[in-house]
Amino acid sequence: MRYVKRGQIWHVRYKTANGERTISTKQTSKKDAIQVAKDSGLEAIEMAARAGVMTDSAISVAVNGRKVTLLQAYTNWDKWMDTVMAPRTRANNAMYFNAFVNAITGGTWSKTITTITPADVDGWINGSGKKGTRRVKLAALRSFWKWAVAEGLTAKNPAALAKVKLDGMTHGDKETTKRDRIIGDGDYEKITNRETMPKSMRSHGSEWRSACIIARRTGLRMGDVLNIEADCFDWRAGTITVWTDKRDKRVKLKMHADIFAEFNPNADPEFWDGIGGRVFTVLPMMYSDPSKRSYLSRLFSRHCKKLGITASFHDFRHTYATECRRLGQSMPHIASQLGHSSTDTTEGYIEEGKVLKFSDVIAQLKERSR
Repeated sequence: MRYVKRGQIWHVRYKTANGERTISTKQTSKKDAIQVAKDSGLEAIEMAARAGVMTDSAISVAVNGRKVTLLQAYTNWDKWMDTVMAPRTRANNAMYFNAFVNAITGGTWSKTITTITPADVDGWINGSGKKGTRRVKLAALRSFWKWAVAEGLTAKNPAALAKVKLDGMTHGDKETTKRDRIIGDGDYEKITNRETMPKSMRSHGSEWRSACIIARRTGLRMGDVLNIEADCFDWRAGTITVWTDKRDKRVKLKMHADIFAEFNPNADPEFWDGIGGRVFTVLPMMYSDPSKRSYLSRLFSRHCKKLGITASFHDFRHTYATECRRLGQSMPHIASQLGHSSTDTTEGYIEEGKVLKFSDVIAQLKERSR
C-alpha cells in the first residue's frame, strides 16, 4: 500500500490481480489520508481495491467517525431508543453506556467514537460483575455500536467480537441463582389477602389485589396490568385485549373466572360507566416514574418475604406460562399470549419440572371427579 499525492488530493495505491489500482481518499493531508484508510478497515479497503474505486459512502463513514463525539452519538442514539424500545430497556442501556464512557474516558464525552477500541469494551465488560451483569453490559454496548454502524457514523464495531470471560471469576459469580419461579395456589391466596398486606400496601390494597389477580390469570407484566383501561374488557366475549408496553404487541386473552369475579361490572355498574380510562389510578402514577418503578417491585417482594414466600411480581408470568403448558397448550400459542416473537423466549418462562404430561393431567382430572 502506498500513498500518492495528485494535485492537492492524496490517493491510496494497491497491487491487485489485475494490476495496480489507485483510490482517492479525498483528503489534502497525508495524515488524514492514512487515518481514513485505517478507519475504513482492511477488509473494506481490499474490497474497494478489487472494485477499483472507494465509494463515497465508505469515505463518508470513515470521515464521520472521526468527527462525531461520544456525546453527539449518545444523544441521537437515546432519541432513537425512545421510539423503538421499552422504557426499562432504554434506561438500562443508557445507564450502562454512561458508566462505560465515564470509566474509559474519565468522563470526557468530547472524544470521538472512533477512539473506542475492542480492548476498551472487553476490559470494561469483564472488569467486574457477575456473569449475568456482564452480559447485560455487553448487550447495551452492542446495541449502541450496531446503531452507530447502521447510521453511518463509523465503519467499525468494537463490541462485535467482545464476549463475557469466565476466567478469574469465582464460582459464585459464575453461577446464576436458580429458584422456583412458580407461585402456588396456597401462596397466591396469601399474597392477595388484604388482611396480610403491610401498611405501605394496604392504603391501596384493593389495587394490589386486583393487579395480582390479573397478572396471575393472564401472565401480563406489571406495566401492562397497571395500564389496563376499561375498554380493554369485553365482558360479553369474555376477553381482555391489551397492547403490551415492551414490544407494542396486541394480545387478546381469555378472561378467567377470578378476573370476572374481581371486576364484575354488574356488581358496580356506576363505577364502570364513569371510569372511562384506566382501571387502576394510584399504582400507575408510581410506575410511570422510573425512580419509583423498582420500588413497586421491591414492595411486592418484601410483602411476599414477610409471608414466608420468595417471589417477584414477574413470577406470575412464569406461573401462567407453565400452567398453560401443563394444560397441553402449544408453545406458539403460549408465545402469542405472552407477546413473544419467538418460542425460544417463551421456553425460558416455563418451569419444566412443574409441567406434567397431558395424559397425567387428564388422569388427575378424572381422579378429582370421582
